[in-house]
Amino acid sequence: MWDDDEKDRFYKQLTVLAETLGEPMTPVRLAGYCSALEDVPLATIAVGMREAMRSCRYFPRPVEIRELALQELAARRVNGARRVEASHRLAEPRLSDEEIRANLTKLAAAVKGLAARRRMR
Repeated sequence: MWDDDEKDRFYKQLTVLAETLGEPMTPVRLAGYCSALEDVPLATIAVGMREAMRSCRYFPRPVEIRELALQELAARRVNGARRVEASHRLAEPRLSDEEIRANLTKLAAAVKGLAARRRMR
């Protein structure tokens, strides 16, 4: 659950995303998106909204914002791990780009599965 300050920041960020993608934003829609996403830390959701602003042609649904956030964070972790590995010259083999894509695909499928289970409740 977000506190009131986090909700205000979320409302502002989502409104900017909506304006950027030419989508109307209503108070009811804001409340619905907040309700759908507030189980995830706001900083994570903000990553998803920034990524949506860069990569979406149409205004994303809450599940798409969640997926974009988790995919971007996973990619950052992989890139961060690569930098650490390179700086410390670890002997362990690095993941290939294909393995990274496969892992991200698995992560996205897991997120979709969680979203589907949540809708079934």
